[in-house]
Amino acid sequence: ASKTSKQIMTDLRPSILEDLGLVAAIDWLANDFKIKHGVSCKVNARDLPVKLTEQTSIALFRIVQESLTNIAKHAHAEQVEISIMIKGERDKETLMLSINDDGLGLHKGFKSKQGSYGLKGMHERAIALGGKLTVTSENNNGVQLKIKIPMNKDTCCGAYA
Repeated sequence: ASKTSKQIMTDLRPSILEDLGLVAAIDWLANDFKIKHGVSCKVNARDLPVKLTEQTSIALFRIVQESLTNIAKHAHAEQVEISIMIKGERDKETLMLSINDDGLGLHKGFKSKQGSYGLKGMHERAIALGGKLTVTSENNNGVQLKIKIPMNKDTCCGAYA
């Protein structure tokens, strides 16, 4: 019970997120996913040039975590690619997070499936940060999630105050 409890707490809020930041935490998730599911999971990211607020880091971590959970359960994917970067000019920068898989894709009507809260939760997390999540999918052509979050005083520490 103690081991299971510790694993649940680590999954919910890994110390790596606080200690080393979002990019390292996403690398950790990707490596764990690859080990547990035998699916190639590549991360394209460098350390971000700004420090994100705790709320922003946790929300983005949760989006990646939920996405990987969905891929493991439903996609039958062979490859996953996660990218995170900041684009734009100073004072108009946007954090871009994308998660792509080569799995089965989503069936028609996936947005209104009863009892399915994963995508809804990801949308709500993006909206809470002033951002937007878009989902693109075709049968047998994988799923592409794109999250855009504005870099401002609410999402970054100090840089935009």
